[in-house]
Amino acid sequence: AAALFLVTRHPAGTASILRSSELARISPYVASAYRSEGGRGGLLIGRVDASFERLDVTARAEAVARMTDQLRRGGIREAMLYDERGALRVHVANGIVRRPRSENAPPAKAPSPAVAAL
Repeated sequence: AAALFLVTRHPAGTASILRSSELARISPYVASAYRSEGGRGGLLIGRVDASFERLDVTARAEAVARMTDQLRRGGIREAMLYDERGALRVHVANGIVRRPRSENAPPAKAPSPAVAAL
């Protein structure tokens, strides 16, 4: 399947699409992502693999905890990861997991069409 990636220019610089080796260091559940400031910035936006959705609540929480540690080690201060429908599944800000909050909470919608291109 072909994928279309949208990389935009903004005052902080150009976003950079991460290679599969970089994604694997973050988590096996990150399917695609880009990072701000040419791949050196503190913001990561991407998509979780469908297998993430199939994890039970405990395994998902453990995966996000490991992911949060890897993000911190990599200098990423904020990460937003969406599912294939565009629903926000993981949001980490300054080492604090903001999502998943609860399995009963409705999924947050993606903020822009650019995310759908991931």
